[in-house]
Amino acid sequence: MATYLTRRFSFRALAVSSILAGIPAFADISWNVFTIEATNSQGTATWSGTYDQGSWIAPNVYRWDGGGITLQDGDGDIIATLNSGTFIAVEDPIVNLLFHVTAGASDTVFSITSGMLAFPSITNGEGSASAGMTLTDSGQDNGANLVGMGGPSGAMAYQANYNGLAPAGTNFAEFIPGLFTAIPGDGDSDSAGTGGFLPIPGTVNDISARFAFLLSANDSASGTSSFNVRVPEPASVMLVLAGVLAFRRR
Repeated sequence: MATYLTRRFSFRALAVSSILAGIPAFADISWNVFTIEATNSQGTATWSGTYDQGSWIAPNVYRWDGGGITLQDGDGDIIATLNSGTFIAVEDPIVNLLFHVTAGASDTVFSITSGMLAFPSITNGEGSASAGMTLTDSGQDNGANLVGMGGPSGAMAYQANYNGLAPAGTNFAEFIPGLFTAIPGDGDSDSAGTGGFLPIPGTVNDISARFAFLLSANDSASGTSSFNVRVPEPASVMLVLAGVLAFRRR
């Protein structure tokens, strides 16, 4: 699909804007845009939201929303609940992944994976990532616990990957080791990020994100995240822009 800039601006304006923003001309989204797997002592359940269930809310922004889904294994045992989930892909490219889940009757391991956003190669680009999570105790026992189980370390709850659907591919960033509260009905939260754009050596063709963690029985967790890749802004860009503006004044 052509980007918003391709449809709205002349070739000359597009050329300058593309240099400034590093926006690819086309992007593709995988068929499965939101996949959740939950495993506990009762069994394993997997569910996916698909591309056709979402929509392009702007010419260059795709969004999928779902939720209210009971995750059951093949025997009909309730493993967990997906209260809500959101996947947003922007052709810039940006991938946002959000969720809210509730564990089953025993401690539950979750894997929540975004769709994969593919785009024309960006070489020696830069990226930024951020994530936030909240843990809420159900009030049925003595507190709640969340332990990160993803990323290269196997000990972080969030990971942002490129050149492969997470957990495959190359890791760009991983955050949030865990959350804890000892107070019934209370909660805990944490957030982290790269603090800006960092260099990505080599070529990037696609990006995705994943949350992976152990959540204590009957308790709830939610998360938000964003992963953005772009072409660095070269010093010569301002010279190009100045030249275009000078041409227009004539």
